[in-house]
Amino acid sequence: MKHVTVRGFVMLEVLVALVLVTSVGVAIVLWAESGLHSVMRLRTEYARMAAVRLVQDRMRILPDGADNKGELKVDTLRVVWERKLLAAAPQSGYPRGYGAHDARLYEYRYEVYEQGAERAWFDDSAVLARAFKARSFKAPF
Repeated sequence: MKHVTVRGFVMLEVLVALVLVTSVGVAIVLWAESGLHSVMRLRTEYARMAAVRLVQDRMRILPDGADNKGELKVDTLRVVWERKLLAAAPQSGYPRGYGAHDARLYEYRYEVYEQGAERAWFDDSAVLARAFKARSFKAPF
C-alpha cells in the first residue's frame, strides 16, 4: 500500500512540473512573438518615414508648368499628386520697381502607392513657395 501512494505522489509532481514548464514556455513564446511584432511595426514605420522624406524632397523639385495634376515614380513608389495655387505675388522692393521673378504659393496633395498596390500606402500635403521668372529685363543701373 505504501508503494502505491509514492507512485501517485510522483505522478502528481510530474504533472505539476509539466504545467509549470508549459506555462513558462508559453509565456516566453508570447513574449518573443510580441517583440517580433514590435520590430516589424518599427520597420514598417521607418520605411514609411523614409518614403515620406523621399517623396517630399521630390515634390519640392517638381517644375512649374501648366499641369496641376500628375503622376510620378520615385524609386519603387508611385506618387499621384495635385497642386492648387494659393497665392501669387510679384517681386517687389527691388530698386526702381519690380524684379524679374514672381513668387507663388502652392498647396500640394499627394498619395503614395507601393509597387503594385491599389490602395494608397499614405497621403500627405505640403505648402511650398516657388519663385519663377516672370519678366526678362535688365535693371536700369
